[in-house]
Amino acid sequence: MSFGGKFRFEVAVQKKFKDAEEDALDLAEEYLQEGLQVVMPGEVVCLDAATIRYLGEVGDVVVGRITEVGSKRWKVDVNSKMDAVLPLASVIVPGAENRRKTMEDEISMRSFLEEGDLVVAEIHNILSDGTIQLQARSDKYGKLGLGLMVKVSPGLVTRRKTHFHRLPCGVTVILSNNGYIWISPMTGKNAEEEGVSALSELPVS
Repeated sequence: MSFGGKFRFEVAVQKKFKDAEEDALDLAEEYLQEGLQVVMPGEVVCLDAATIRYLGEVGDVVVGRITEVGSKRWKVDVNSKMDAVLPLASVIVPGAENRRKTMEDEISMRSFLEEGDLVVAEIHNILSDGTIQLQARSDKYGKLGLGLMVKVSPGLVTRRKTHFHRLPCGVTVILSNNGYIWISPMTGKNAEEEGVSALSELPVS
């Protein structure tokens, strides 16, 4: 059985417990987001936490990688069953903070964000087909600069008021809800926004 196209687990059921197989599958799905291993008498359900897919909620903070530059939008891998969408109208473009986006902005999209770039954004909406729509209109969102991304199970990241943290050791950590953890050095005066740059600035390491 598979979830999200890539998530797989196997259920081994002793013959005399065969009737309980459906219950075991239901239990496995219930624990899917927790990244747990479920063991029941007669059944073993193994969950691979590294491949569990993220189920987003409006307001979640996510870190993602640009996978495609399209017409007035970028596609972003956010560890979900399908790529999220970041519309051009939902980002802060250098020099265009207080005006509507133009055709020139659309032509220059690849200079703002291109395939492989990492971004931090917020979930603005989730469509009926499950497509996640992102927004990066705040200064704390946008293209990520120099740093390191670590992938963990989304179930390990709890929803809190803030997911941006400064540590005494001199680094900024973004604990994104989708399980992509961003770690970057604090080098500027605005430590709370450190690790996030304007869309056209620092390259991703």
